[in-house]
Amino acid sequence: MVRTVFSKAPAREALWFVPLLCIVLMAAGLLRPLPLIPPLAGPSRTVPDAFGTPVRLAIPFRGTVLPDGGADWYLENTLAPETLLEGGDSQERTRFSKSVVSWVYPDVLKNNWIWSVPSFRQAHGENIEIESQLAQNAGAYVGCCGAGTPLPMLRRFGLPVVYMWKPHKGDEIYFMAARTSAAVAGYPERGESLIARYRKSFADLDKELQPATLAHRPRVLVLSSKRADGRFLHPIGTRSIYDEAYFPRAGVVNALVGHDHSAGWDAERILAVDPGIIFVTVETPEEFLHDPRWQGLRAVAEKRVYSALGTMSRGPITTPVFVRQIAEIAHPERLLPRVRQLLRERFQSEFDYPLREDQIDYLLHIDANRESKGFDRFMREGQPAAPEGTTK
Repeated sequence: MVRTVFSKAPAREALWFVPLLCIVLMAAGLLRPLPLIPPLAGPSRTVPDAFGTPVRLAIPFRGTVLPDGGADWYLENTLAPETLLEGGDSQERTRFSKSVVSWVYPDVLKNNWIWSVPSFRQAHGENIEIESQLAQNAGAYVGCCGAGTPLPMLRRFGLPVVYMWKPHKGDEIYFMAARTSAAVAGYPERGESLIARYRKSFADLDKELQPATLAHRPRVLVLSSKRADGRFLHPIGTRSIYDEAYFPRAGVVNALVGHDHSAGWDAERILAVDPGIIFVTVETPEEFLHDPRWQGLRAVAEKRVYSALGTMSRGPITTPVFVRQIAEIAHPERLLPRVRQLLRERFQSEFDYPLREDQIDYLLHIDANRESKGFDRFMREGQPAAPEGTTK
């Protein structure tokens, strides 16, 4: 008679089947649907995110969590620190401390709870610890929709996720962020007023500069990079927001236009581009001007190398001032020196915050730019003084 495994074999001979059965059961468990947060049962309001997806938020609003950071732009767009529950981890706290918004909201920087939950940088994207996020019991989870962010996973759990923006050209991305974040905080009119003032700032610059009448537009190169084996790895390329929004309004052109930059960049390629104006974001202008590799550049010979306004946020409040600074450097004969005055006015009107003169010096990198041509127009003695009664 033939022996079968199940009827005749000793029990110990069948034990090999147990681990296989466990593996099959574990795999089957992965097929079960994710547990979902029950839908809102009480009062709510609906906010459309950047993709037009309606998101229901509970009333009263319990506050905002930013799983992938961005407390500076959120506060700039909302002026509502009381609605911020979480701004990220310790790295985000450090980044926020370098933002000018931390001057306006120092209590946010000091609040340990806001920076106590691990962000996606520590949790490796969608492996974020869901329990930490659920513990916040937030009214909304707000951020971007890029790869590696935790928001898609949170939305699959049924949490109220609001995407701030979607891929878009030009400064429309600012408008999306302003509208969605202000609507989440419960102040939709704030977003529209920011956008209106942003547009007016550029309309005022256009009226004064009249870029359509310019006979010459300097070629500008922005080097946003780190040193690595003597190379500048990441010049700001074409089709960036610089090329689409900033440069045309400032009356300049991207020096990279017409150059193939797909093969990367080294000193020889930068020399071949030979821009008329250079903005650096890592080295200081002094370091760049005295580096022997760059002595053949026209911008170096004319000392037209500047430290960009990297300490400013790139939100709707400060961006028009940043673009005006580029325009004043490129076309000093057409524009009055008003950058310091505009910074004071913007911070006073938007944040009710009186900037000190030393803070303006810090924002404009006055010490770093002293050797650069024409930068005296941005110094305290080169622009109108603060109105009487303003803190200096």
